This record gives sequence, C-alpha cells and structure tokens, in this order.
Amino acid sequence: MVFGSVMSVLQDSGYRIQAADLSTGFINGTGSTDRKRFLSRVDSRIPVVTAFVEQYGSTTKVRLNFVVEKNIFDGLSTRSKGEDIILDAAVYRETFEKIDQALFVRQGLQAK
Repeated sequence: MVFGSVMSVLQDSGYRIQAADLSTGFINGTGSTDRKRFLSRVDSRIPVVTAFVEQYGSTTKVRLNFVVEKNIFDGLSTRSKGEDIILDAAVYRETFEKIDQALFVRQGLQAK
C-alpha cells in the first residue's frame, strides 16, 4: 500500500515516473523542464525525485530525494552542469503529508 501511495502522490504532483520496481522499492520520476534561452544555448532545469520504500518487519519506511538537474543544450549536444539538492524542509513535509493522506484513503478502501 505504501509503494502505491508514494507512486500516486508523485504522479499527482506532476512527476512522470521513469522507473518503478515494487520488489526493490525504488521509484524514479522527472518533472516538467524549465528552459531558458541564453545566447545560442538553452539552459534547462529538470526536477527529479527518487523514492525508496523499504519494509522493516511490520514497519515501512520511505526515503525521498528531490534534486534539480541542470543541463545545457548548445545546438549539438546536451551537457550536464550537475544538480542542486532541494533542502527545503517544506517540500518533504508536504510530500509526506500527502503520502499519509493517500495511505489513509487506501486503508479505508481496503477495509470495505
């Protein structure tokens, strides 16, 4: 239930799921690109999220990482400029609150 809740929250938040594996608990998604033209090149910032859902006995833990990839397209190729880690606690708190809400709904539906 936790894995499905994480998946649905990420999708509802605008992330396109690139990879998801229930057996490993790994989810990877990308958001919409923010592109800016600078002279003859295009700089892009791509939000990326990874989630790891892991079972510990009767407890399930979720780890989330949000980053923004920075890329340059100069007309010939795309070069990575690295990534910025999103450290804003509100982003993580809001996402975990949404996951808790999704779990509550799924548990209610399962009880019927």
